[in-house]
Amino acid sequence: MTNDQAQITAVGDHHYAITLREGEDVVQLVVYADPATVTLIASDRLDERRLVENTLTFLLQRQRADDLPPVLDLADVAAGYDAWSSEMSAKLNATGRERSGQAQPRQEGPECLRGGGCSAVSPP
Repeated sequence: MTNDQAQITAVGDHHYAITLREGEDVVQLVVYADPATVTLIASDRLDERRLVENTLTFLLQRQRADDLPPVLDLADVAAGYDAWSSEMSAKLNATGRERSGQAQPRQEGPECLRGGGCSAVSPP
């Protein structure tokens, strides 16, 4: 599945409703773009929606849409996947919209997104 198959709609302050198709099924998610997490990887010029789109692509490369929790917080994604911050920074840097700094999680993977006890550590 690609991001092209996703419908992303801003539904409030830093909240995005996402509708995806997984085979015959429709998967709906809500993503919270935690401002503190967003500032770890991007400048004020960042299009927050673009970060949500890139995060969705990142997650779908690692797991099925119907395996994602219905509510996602970017802070949890940062805590759950070591590579998320650096990959998002690299994508944003390619367009000149990035500043350095990233959270470093203790454990990586989908289990962190399901409440597996992962927590981010502040950058040095």
